Amino acid sequence: SHTFHALAVIDPIFQKAMKKAEELSGPAAREICLMCHAPTTNVTADFDLRLPISSEGVTCSFCHSLTALDLSRQNNRFTNDLSRLSVDSDSKHIEGHHSENHELTTSSRFCGGCHEWINPMGLKLLTTLSEWRESPYAADGVTCQKCHMPEGPVKEGPGGGAKTMRSSNLHFQSGGHSQARLIAAAEMEVEAKIDGEEIVVEAVVTNRKAGHKLPTGIPTRKMKLHVDLFDREGKILQTQQKIYGRIITDADGAVLEDVTDLFLLGAREIDDNRIAPREERRERFLFPRTAGHNFYLVEASLEYEILTPLLSTKALRFDVDRKRIPLSLSGEDSAKEPAGTRTSSTTVPLLIIAGIFLAVTAVMIHWMKKGTGGRQGRERKE
Repeated sequence: SHTFHALAVIDPIFQKAMKKAEELSGPAAREICLMCHAPTTNVTADFDLRLPISSEGVTCSFCHSLTALDLSRQNNRFTNDLSRLSVDSDSKHIEGHHSENHELTTSSRFCGGCHEWINPMGLKLLTTLSEWRESPYAADGVTCQKCHMPEGPVKEGPGGGAKTMRSSNLHFQSGGHSQARLIAAAEMEVEAKIDGEEIVVEAVVTNRKAGHKLPTGIPTRKMKLHVDLFDREGKILQTQQKIYGRIITDADGAVLEDVTDLFLLGAREIDDNRIAPREERRERFLFPRTAGHNFYLVEASLEYEILTPLLSTKALRFDVDRKRIPLSLSGEDSAKEPAGTRTSSTTVPLLIIAGIFLAVTAVMIHWMKKGTGGRQGRERKE
């Protein structure tokens, strides 16, 4: 599988973060990281990732054998009963297998096992489940799985036997790394006008379809509303922005932006202006008119920011929504946009991000398999 759950442990960004966590806090940090990124280690205790299954990330058998979950614990949250799941060893002939619903598996609480977490400093760092519980979606009975695992046609039946088609939850589990899902979740409306010596821009950003805040998850994720003012030639005259996110500090008040620091050292939340489910956020931007210009182009863009320190020292951003409004004082054709207007020099298309990620991940998979084979060879010799 190529879902982010399948790639959770071999993700090179995660690998780098876990290494730093070990350097700062020792082996205990590794176990906490692997609790969710390689959850089979909760059963196998393979924290050195020597077993091939440990590199498979969040596996089917782990989730589908889960019988109990204790969200009050920082580590060892999961209880599994592997006898509940029957797996044919001749897996290459399996197109489907018998499945059945379990109350825990189909509840939002199930997702909270990894998407709700209090760090060693006592800070609620991951709060997606709490955000959902406080939302109208929880009151309406709309679970996480309704959106992130919608129903679709699947094959069911024993390996080598007859298969039947039925409707079941699909397991793509797209979320914050899916541009399409973000576009569906967030909406932006923009109005602009020339008012005397000012250009007034009013924007409304709505969390339309997310059952949690936008953005959610680790506080290194941000939503940014940029408003740029261009002249006729496409040159930026002025720019303003509004950032939606959380600001976390350590015990001494220093703002934390690194993933590992947030997990280990985050002590206080000093701001959280994220957009709640079905909330509208109204913003107003005022730009003084620039002398000698009768034509302006207002461009408003809503962007999602992902911090990927292994790939770049700069944050990667991609568009969620974008609007352009031409304004004219002289009565000329204001509908014509100026040539050379940039879309956003800081925006990296999501396909490029995904391509880089998958390329680096492929190298990591090859390296880890080679390393596993080498270890097993040395063990046989010994």
